[in-house]
Amino acid sequence: MENVSITKASSMHPYFRATPSGEYGPYSPDAVSFGYGVSGSGGFFSASASFGFAMTHNDVALMVSGELVMGPDVEKPGFTFGPNIGFHDNYGGNKDVLEGLGGKSVGRNANVLVGGISYSKSAVPNSEQISRVGVKSTTINIGPGIGGGYGQSQTQTYKLSNGMRNIKNWYSTWKF
Repeated sequence: MENVSITKASSMHPYFRATPSGEYGPYSPDAVSFGYGVSGSGGFFSASASFGFAMTHNDVALMVSGELVMGPDVEKPGFTFGPNIGFHDNYGGNKDVLEGLGGKSVGRNANVLVGGISYSKSAVPNSEQISRVGVKSTTINIGPGIGGGYGQSQTQTYKLSNGMRNIKNWYSTWKF
């Protein structure tokens, strides 16, 4: 049997010389967040607050959010807390995922015993209608409870790059 060399064939095939597009690679979100949340529930509502950090390849932002969920809530009245990890992607032509995380969002969530998941999209201000341009988020929560529902939240983001730019501008005004 003859020895077959694939070096020449591999240099001709686009798989071996093309720039990776990510289309067939592993999922890579536009931003990832790590946070911690607290919530209280009772009857047909729950209220929560969370804080965390969202990161892209180029920037970091502090996120602070509050949420009110209305819907079938089978949790007993109480207090829960736990860490979460979120995966955030631009949609509809949104360019800045960290900026897009700020503002109002609507979505749904489910929590079963020791964890849960929530899915949300950016909303039109002063409305529960999903925006055509924004950020969609999937968040995995760790914490006790059973329930689910539809909710909305308001998030404020503080980008590290904006803070650094403001400090630099403030410092450049000093006269010696």
